[in-house]
Order: sequence, then structure tokens, then C-alpha cells
Amino acid sequence: MPDGGYPVEWVGRQAVVRLPDNIDLFTVSALGEQLLALAGRGAAALIVDMTATASWDPAAAEALVRACRPAAASGTQLRLVAPAEVIRRVLRLNGLGRLVPVHPSREAALATGLTAGQAAAPAGPPQAGQDLLGGSSATSSRLA
Repeated sequence: MPDGGYPVEWVGRQAVVRLPDNIDLFTVSALGEQLLALAGRGAAALIVDMTATASWDPAAAEALVRACRPAAASGTQLRLVAPAEVIRRVLRLNGLGRLVPVHPSREAALATGLTAGQAAAPAGPPQAGQDLLGGSSATSSRLA
């Protein structure tokens, strides 16, 4: 995670943001900003992939909640991928699971809610080989 950004993969107009195994107060600071920036780049859906996440600070849930309203206002769907029961339980307890759809896999999240045109339409992500700040990138984009 260079510069505090999370890895991003674009699938059509859907941005998949992969979170690390541990999310604490320090690593979560840029999450909400990154999600809002991706929505501003034309993402039809923001998929927060918590497949690798084993533990997380409550601040991560707050960052996601803060990103929900502006993302929805811009027409961007927010979805979570949380295959681990412990993470799904935390999402239920803090109420985030009622605000944002939670999916058991990345594939399920990608397949949900977009029409074929939305999923395949030209995306708002950077050109191939460019990250969101204009740097180069191999296969995924990162926001600093």
C-alpha cells in the first residue's frame, strides 16, 4: 500500500478496492477519500473487497458510512465483499450491513445490480498503464 492508497482494479465501470488483512486507524485514513475520488472518476460501483481482512478498526466502518451518501448521490453503488463470518458479524453489529449490500465473494459483488451497459461502458478510470495520479502502473491502479 504505497502512500496509503489501496489497490484498485477496474472491471468495466466497477472499481474493486482491495483492503489488507489488518485495517487500523492509521491505514484507514485515506479510505473514504479514495472511494469518493473513484466515484468522481466515473465508477458505477465501488466494491470494497475485504476478502483478506481479518481485523479492522471501527474507523473503517465510519469511513465507509461517510462515503455512502456522496457516492449514492453521484449515482455510484457501494458494495462490500466479506466472506469471513467475523467481518460479516461486525458489519451486522455496527449497522453497516443494512446500509451497504454485503456479498460473500468478489464475483457475486461484480454481478450484482449493474445492467450490461453500465458494466461494460467505457470507464472513468485512468488510461491503461496510468494510476489515478498520473503515475505508471502494471495491472491495477492505486490512489495515493
